[in-house]
Amino acid sequence: MDEVIFLQQQEVLHPGLMRLYGYCCEAEQWGVVYDFKSFNTVANLVLRDDFMWWQRIKVALRFAQLLRFLHVQNRGERPFLIRNISADHIMVDEDWNPKLYDFGMITGGIFPDKTKYSFQCLYGCWGYREPKERAFEKYSCDRELVGGENFRFSLVHKSFEADPSFCASDAPSITRLALYCVNYLPRDRPDLNGVVYWLQRLKVVRRHLRVFIER
Repeated sequence: MDEVIFLQQQEVLHPGLMRLYGYCCEAEQWGVVYDFKSFNTVANLVLRDDFMWWQRIKVALRFAQLLRFLHVQNRGERPFLIRNISADHIMVDEDWNPKLYDFGMITGGIFPDKTKYSFQCLYGCWGYREPKERAFEKYSCDRELVGGENFRFSLVHKSFEADPSFCASDAPSITRLALYCVNYLPRDRPDLNGVVYWLQRLKVVRRHLRVFIER
């Protein structure tokens, strides 16, 4: 139900979000239909040798831009927090643009803080929550960043050694970014503006600027 409500909000229209085509409810079970020509999920693509370095970075950059939008776009309200970011929940189209779906755990914006309700016990999916988080601790954009960085870690693959688009000088840079984003103290992590700026400075982005131009 939350997913249907979220995707019907005009203020959250973004190319990185699935476009809702229709939905139905039968026996308290909801089903949604997306208007999207999918290519594959990131979870499937990361294991393929033909998923090239520049394509992986484009997915990472576009996804960081989406999170930045969700965290700052709804002025006067709490930012939208997805809470269950996973490579399984990110579809990629034929132009290597990521599309996020599955908002069953979303909070913020028009939605109440679900941690305040006893029947809501969801705080994130496996590999998404930071280790020190507890049920009584407040969820925030800083913690959302950990989930996003875990997704970026999943883009690493041994095929880079034979990838002509791989820029060796980018490796230490993106490694530092990943480590900053999973810093133990939330206050020491960069915000999404910083993450986007860092990714845009990578050599592979400048080399393939035409395909990285923001929509």
